[in-house]
Amino acid sequence: MATNIFVGGLPDSVDENTLEEWFSYHGDVLGTEVVRDKNTGLSRHFGFVLMADPHAAHKAIEGLDGCEWDGRIIEVKLANSPRRKPSATPKDRPETRYQSIYVSGVDYGATPEDLSALFSPFGEVKHVRMMLTAKGLPSGVAFVTIGDRETAERAIAGVNGTRYCGRRLTVALARRQTRRAA
Repeated sequence: MATNIFVGGLPDSVDENTLEEWFSYHGDVLGTEVVRDKNTGLSRHFGFVLMADPHAAHKAIEGLDGCEWDGRIIEVKLANSPRRKPSATPKDRPETRYQSIYVSGVDYGATPEDLSALFSPFGEVKHVRMMLTAKGLPSGVAFVTIGDRETAERAIAGVNGTRYCGRRLTVALARRQTRRAA
């Protein structure tokens, strides 16, 4: 049974693709929606994520509620109305030019600028997102948005398994999970 999640406090930079990317690490995402002002088209700073099953939804809520996202603390909870359906599904949205890389083993004192400098020799770094725990402490996980898939694969080959600030980094393509046939 699909479960709908409310996400509040979203930064302006978040669209349906990035919302899906964040939640797909906790389970299958069936659709996402960032609610926008009807007149201006600007984000109203909240949205909805439809997860394939309740277990994945609860994992996402536990893992993301209270996290910092681009300087804003997000609220993640079950949506009041389980009937609300996101307006766009992953297959309806165009592909983006940039590729996201998952990085774990990040030193707790590292900054987004540090990771940008580490990955920039491989191509343009568009954005670095440092994950925080619910208490606002560094989690040791980050997402680096970099050029296309080829650029990302070069960066992975160059950085995966290396030591950075005394910690071994694990680097992989950030993958969206797709719904599997039963």
